[in-house]
Amino acid sequence: MSGSRRGLLWIGLVVVVIIGFLVVGRGGEPSSAPLAPASTSAHGLRAVVLLAQSFGADVDVIDGAPSADRTVAFMPVDRFGRTDTSAMHQWVRNGGVLVVTDPQSSFAPKLGGTLGSGLVTEYDIAAGSCSIRALSGATNVSVDSAFVFRPPTTSTSCFIVGSDALIVAIPEGRGTIVAIGGSSLFENGTITKADNAVVAVSLLAPKQGTKVAFVRGPSFGAGDETLGSLIRPGIRYGFLQIALAFLLFAIWHARRLGRPVLEIPRIEIEGSELITAVGHLLERTNSPMYAASVLRADARREIARRVGGVRADDPEGLALMLDVRLGTDRDRVRALLYDTPINDEHQLVALAQQLHSLRQEVLSGKR
Repeated sequence: MSGSRRGLLWIGLVVVVIIGFLVVGRGGEPSSAPLAPASTSAHGLRAVVLLAQSFGADVDVIDGAPSADRTVAFMPVDRFGRTDTSAMHQWVRNGGVLVVTDPQSSFAPKLGGTLGSGLVTEYDIAAGSCSIRALSGATNVSVDSAFVFRPPTTSTSCFIVGSDALIVAIPEGRGTIVAIGGSSLFENGTITKADNAVVAVSLLAPKQGTKVAFVRGPSFGAGDETLGSLIRPGIRYGFLQIALAFLLFAIWHARRLGRPVLEIPRIEIEGSELITAVGHLLERTNSPMYAASVLRADARREIARRVGGVRADDPEGLALMLDVRLGTDRDRVRALLYDTPINDEHQLVALAQQLHSLRQEVLSGKR
């Protein structure tokens, strides 16, 4: 390769890296961020905050576990590390009520549904044999996408789907953890449907003067387990792009010994109950990203338990560990476990099949 051509290649790689930094490092607008207390977008939570305040609740947006004067905590997404999780459990045991809408939260019980995926194929859910006294005034709710739990023995439940429930209340000490299978129940776009608002008020503002803590995220410096995890996602993606650019450069200079042999891809049949559930889900919603994120998180958690030594929220580490132990293609595993965009039902079906195949490889110890 001539010197001028090599120089142009390096310039091109630098430009790609800079553009990548600008794209992945750019934050969203607060008014449109999903699940944010001030967001007015369809997936924001501004409406439920105003609703609770209109019924006399004192809502305070916080990071980390609530103070002792707060009686109700609302957690749309669980980003807690060990320290904050322990503090939240102690707050609940002292008499607090935690309402969590993240089905993958450590505070939530196990998912039910088809093959333990928790996917709901119904979107207007009746209360059924509701045993949660606070929700006696609600008869049905409407959700865009949601998951159901397998109620523990000591729990009460409401909005029943088969033997599972959308909402499960679990006593802990003098308090209660109320797990809800998805935040869509309280989002701006659905809060006015069915009895969604009744459920929100019953849980977050049961009486005048209720002190509510809207838990936005972990407390400063306590939400992550390692120093590396404190690096912002945009910076991590930037370093990943640099590594990929170096890989492309190495491939460009690599010696080619002959024409690559093409391998005929395997034909996969969409026949499992999980694929059927995914199909029913996407017939009634255009939001495949949420379902994909739950499927990936469940797969990461199971693989982390099997291989050991790697955290479930570290896809890169899981891919490296599987490569070392099983010889699994690291790039393929990384593509499956990272939360990359899923735009339609075909991509979600393919992802579900590939995650199932990866689980089988890990369970059998073979590629």
